[in-house]
Amino acid sequence: NDLSLTISQTGTGNLVEGGMSQLNGDVSVTQVGDFNTTTITQK
Repeated sequence: NDLSLTISQTGTGNLVEGGMSQLNGDVSVTQVGDFNTTTITQK
């Protein structure tokens, strides 16, 4: 079972909290202006 989690946030602030590291997977962070998108895919 693959897990794909996408978190989007507009404005400023921390996008990924330290607890997110508990997910064993790849983390991709894309920032365009003030719009941030983080995708976490579990292996």
